[in-house]
Amino acid sequence: MNNKILFADLDHTLLCDDKSISEKNRAAIQKMLERGHYFVLATGRPVESGRIVAKDLGLTSPGCYMIAFNGAVVYDCAADRVLYKSALPIEVAQEIFDRAHKAGIYAQTYNTVDIVTKRHTKKELDYYVERSHMTYKLTRRISDCLDSEPQKVILIHLEDDEKLKRFQKANAAWAKGKCNSFSPVKSIWSIVQQHGQRNRCTVSGEIVKYSTYQHGCDRR
Repeated sequence: MNNKILFADLDHTLLCDDKSISEKNRAAIQKMLERGHYFVLATGRPVESGRIVAKDLGLTSPGCYMIAFNGAVVYDCAADRVLYKSALPIEVAQEIFDRAHKAGIYAQTYNTVDIVTKRHTKKELDYYVERSHMTYKLTRRISDCLDSEPQKVILIHLEDDEKLKRFQKANAAWAKGKCNSFSPVKSIWSIVQQHGQRNRCTVSGEIVKYSTYQHGCDRR
């Protein structure tokens, strides 16, 4: 039998507006897993947020995987193990934070379980915490709260999306060769490690090719 892989976005795709999954979709996923196929959650969410959803949906059996952080991490849901990850150098992430702060734009990144940011904002931080169900840490220097190099930095400005576009344009020359930036949804910009080619990850003997920065189709 030829094994197949189904990739599914989370928010506003697999998940309903109330963040639940229909019984019809749940049964279909279970059926394909029983037949030896693979199911992959493809999301811009951090691993911790995606792990919470995967466990809630029962997607923890062999054959269930997750591409998180817009492609920066490939995670085995059954083994609770990261198979592949790419990261931003801490000095690049810190520079993004500093430039965003000067421009009056909220920035955040992540350690293993927390959102890491410089300041508490009711609009941006509370907005994200409510939707991701993650905890957060506040720090002046992000390296103080990171256990390793971060996979992603996101910029949020809920009131003026054009401000984010102007920031991206103004910093394009500095970012060239260091990181890629894109907007998965209005008012949010994601920044991940620069990649010059597509990456490969082996999943149960199958080679899965994917773009490390083009999975940003959901709300996280």
